[in-house]
Amino acid sequence: MVPSADRLKLHLLTPLWTAGASSGRMDRVHETGIIGSLRWWYEATLRALGRDVCDPTSDDPRERCPRDNQHYCDVCQLFGATGHRRCFRLEMEDGDPLFRELRIPLPSGRLHPKRRNPVGAWYLQGESRTGDLTLGIVPLGPVDAADKLRIPLTLIHRHAALGAKVSSGYGVVRITEENGDLLAVDSSLVERLAGSGRMGQPSGDLPDLRDFFFAKLRFQAPSEDPNWWQKIQGIAETFNGQVTDQGETRRVFKNPQEHNEATNTLVIVVQQQGVVPLAPAVRNWLRYTWFPSRFQPGTALGSLEGYLFGQTRPNHNIASKINVSHAYRLDSGEWEFRIWGWIPCTTPAGLSLNRDSFLQDLKGLLSGPKTDWTPVFGPGSALRPGIPEWHPLDRNNRDGATYLNELLGLTAGAGAS
Repeated sequence: MVPSADRLKLHLLTPLWTAGASSGRMDRVHETGIIGSLRWWYEATLRALGRDVCDPTSDDPRERCPRDNQHYCDVCQLFGATGHRRCFRLEMEDGDPLFRELRIPLPSGRLHPKRRNPVGAWYLQGESRTGDLTLGIVPLGPVDAADKLRIPLTLIHRHAALGAKVSSGYGVVRITEENGDLLAVDSSLVERLAGSGRMGQPSGDLPDLRDFFFAKLRFQAPSEDPNWWQKIQGIAETFNGQVTDQGETRRVFKNPQEHNEATNTLVIVVQQQGVVPLAPAVRNWLRYTWFPSRFQPGTALGSLEGYLFGQTRPNHNIASKINVSHAYRLDSGEWEFRIWGWIPCTTPAGLSLNRDSFLQDLKGLLSGPKTDWTPVFGPGSALRPGIPEWHPLDRNNRDGATYLNELLGLTAGAGAS
């Protein structure tokens, strides 16, 4: 059994995805997917504090651990590397599948006639997990793993998401102690980690917490329209059962039975699970409506778009740097979703982006009283989310410790968790 001091409770606000042995499938919660997520956040945090962090993905062995004289960076000492085992083991319960079907399409509104399936769509994965899980942290070495893992876990709990597919709405989690208190970090831990670091400019090549922004958006569903969520872009096409693009119409489902099963399942997910899968609608709005409006014709729009929002090319995939969660119902009855991302101050050669201006424009869009949200919530909708939390760091402010304290809720004005 895991010692009680090392046990945490995870309540999944949006479904969790950790993938599995087969592509596109998730047979259970895989601890390796959770560990990879925690390591990514821990690396970004320690870079922001000026600590020694290797690049475990580098092709250059000099950039990976172990280095000269069998030296291991601060992250590898905790998470392990070649010749040095991880200092902890995770034990996780499996949770419940979101629903029985394999997945439900949420059409993008675009048709691709040359593809085998011409209806472009995101998918709500039925094998993703929901419910309440117990996370056990078993120490395997002299490093106080449970203590240090509280930093990435608290960042995820307060601002981001856990596991895979986080850019597509998955993994928002509320984490509590066994006694029910929300997960928190002692300020002394941040002080110890930051004490030996040297502040410098982020390189832009590797995630650094100082280059991250975090936002929460919140809205009240209209009481006079219980089916308001069925008008959201993507969900609306699922309920209609067809997509029309440039005068051509295609069916989303093979037959009426499949259509009925999908829409009935969506009703259960929203009403019983308290999840509205709006991440695709928000991402489409940001990527294809708002983002192009910021650039004049002739700029490197396509390349910059792929750099920020992700793209898939043969042997060269770029992960999205902007993530959007699905909406989840709060205890107050309001709905909330998150937008966060890693926007480096330094972009690759050939791409030009004023990071601070970009984030100011994004905040203006999300918080603007005249912003048109109908591309997300559907024609005629009056929904306009508020933005109770917004956390950026100006490119001229490189104080990673102060920013980390803000994000962890250890300073005044840190925002509600």
